[in-house]
Amino acid sequence: MKTQSRMFFNALMLTLAVLLSGLQLHAQNRRPDRRPLRETSTSDQEPQSQEIYNKVTASLRQLDYPVNQLSTGASYIPDQLMAWYTPEQMNNIEQIRARGSKLFGNNFEVVKTCGCKGKFQIELYEVRGMDAKEEGDSGSNKAAKAMGIKEEDQQDNLYVFPDIPQGINQYAQAFGTLNSFSVKKSQKTATPIPIAILDTGIDHRYQDQSVNGEPALVFWENDKDPVDGQDDPDDPFCLTDDIIGWDFVNDDNNPMDDHSHGTHLAGIVVRELRQHQPDINYQLMALKVMDANGVGNTFDAVCSILYAAEKGARVINASWGFYGGSEKLLQRAIRYAASKGAVFVNAAGNERADLAVTNYYPAEYALTTRNSIRGLMFVGALGKTGDLWSDTNIRTEGIKQDGFVATPGEDIRSLIPLHLRGKVSATKSGTSMATPVMSAIMANYIHTFPSHSPAKIRSSILNEILTTIPSKTITRYGKVYPYYPVEWLDFSP
Repeated sequence: MKTQSRMFFNALMLTLAVLLSGLQLHAQNRRPDRRPLRETSTSDQEPQSQEIYNKVTASLRQLDYPVNQLSTGASYIPDQLMAWYTPEQMNNIEQIRARGSKLFGNNFEVVKTCGCKGKFQIELYEVRGMDAKEEGDSGSNKAAKAMGIKEEDQQDNLYVFPDIPQGINQYAQAFGTLNSFSVKKSQKTATPIPIAILDTGIDHRYQDQSVNGEPALVFWENDKDPVDGQDDPDDPFCLTDDIIGWDFVNDDNNPMDDHSHGTHLAGIVVRELRQHQPDINYQLMALKVMDANGVGNTFDAVCSILYAAEKGARVINASWGFYGGSEKLLQRAIRYAASKGAVFVNAAGNERADLAVTNYYPAEYALTTRNSIRGLMFVGALGKTGDLWSDTNIRTEGIKQDGFVATPGEDIRSLIPLHLRGKVSATKSGTSMATPVMSAIMANYIHTFPSHSPAKIRSSILNEILTTIPSKTITRYGKVYPYYPVEWLDFSP
């Protein structure tokens, strides 16, 4: 009897030990703040995509942004349409405006204009009520056709964001225009490489502020338009005093960051360059395209891309995007930037989606088999372990030829605006944080090969990655796909 009791006791203790061991192992592996990348079948992907599209629209609506959803899933601003005029079409602008007023009366309004003096002009119109009778799509096609705007030259005004917006920024504040500002020039003698940060702005006070022992930020200077109240007569945008960039949200010359996202990205770019290639004569061009809640639109995005291209940016960092339908005018703007020598670096998104099925732009423009933009590169995020970050979007089809790469993006500490210290975290995660790492790598390549085109820059970097970086793999739908974890790349002339 004692032997049986002892055997029962030992068996019980062994069972408890196994259970406790399992619980301990589960606790060590559990990530309560992150869910693993979804293992879904191909047939499950379409509902997942629609779930993401609906989530965007619901989030914007909850924050009181006016929003409708296209049948493609894209969230857009109701009753607004964008129109792109080429130099040959500019003589028709006044006629089209007059036709809009005649057709729609007081319901027609010119909301914004971008560009002047013959190169291009993009206009944003509001036609109140044009979407009221449409089901699943906006009324922009009908309104544009009635006004005499060609279908290929018009588009809905879609929302863009670095991440699906979660709430109102309680620390938002107005900063007003820059009435005086002097850019502190770099002492480096290498050819300057302007890097445009298209985001929530940059806290330009960091040009006078040393943080954690690091030197201050260096900004691009528009030396043709100092802060003197006078516009550069040759400026194709007719903007006044745009000394370091422009605030396209508030339409003024002060691209101050009232969110923290843009300043954080700028700090990452500069940190990477200082750590790996301190001789690079970088210049930060501050272009604010998203508001204090991290929400922007494609009209301001298009205008900022054209601005960056015209002002000489060699790298455009776009840590944002949108889900759903394509946006042809945004695609045209990125192509224009490439023609002016600017390479475009884009975030892959943070919804654990497969971009082989879920449409996410502008990243998708690098993936299309026809008419892809070869000067555009999108970036996924690595976690702290060096594997894929759990929330990063991925791309399962055509990873190798399309260049699916990932750079560090989890728990990245960087700068935040001075007025937000102690209020928002200086540590952030996402493909947004991974994108400026690749932007710094692009700048390093341009520093070595300044005459190369954006397409050549992208293809050379991809070739360097494929030939020097050991791939890792992810398994999806029973197949193994490679991806390339990149922390830095050096180039020799």
